[in-house]
Amino acid sequence: MNHRELLLILIFAPLFVPAFAASAAQGGQLLWYDRPADEWMTEALPIGNGRIGAMIFGGVGRERVQFNDKTLWAGSPETRGSYQNFGDVYIDFGGEAGSVEADGYRRELDIENAVAQVSYRSEGVRYTREYLASYPGNVIAMRFNMLILCVICFALVLNAGITLFRVGRYNRENKNV
Repeated sequence: MNHRELLLILIFAPLFVPAFAASAAQGGQLLWYDRPADEWMTEALPIGNGRIGAMIFGGVGRERVQFNDKTLWAGSPETRGSYQNFGDVYIDFGGEAGSVEADGYRRELDIENAVAQVSYRSEGVRYTREYLASYPGNVIAMRFNMLILCVICFALVLNAGITLFRVGRYNRENKNV
């Protein structure tokens, strides 16, 4: 273990110890929250495979997934640098962040299984999203699910407005068309 790894453990350990203690009583290691994350450092849920990683914010109308690759860092072989954020992917479900009504919201990280999940109910429909980083597949995967048979509509937007692709059709007022 190098000094950087030890420093990160010492910095982040106080954030996770209370959650471990609470979840240990339930028989697992689980962090959970009842609202989407606002802050990267203290609220977003981390997933990663040792090379690539992501921070899951858990938005309802608009999800933000910040991603990184270990090869992206500032500095040189002579000076110490730091890892840099590669970018943000926004999954736009047709509503602005905070504009979609949701009941029973839960955002969680199952540490034992290395899976993040967001679940909530909106307009009578139960939505679930799962996220993982696969080491053998070298990929960050996302799965969207609803408990009724209907079409999930969204746009995948990179950083500041570059739409990569759209699935389904919707308008900005979160209504399928």
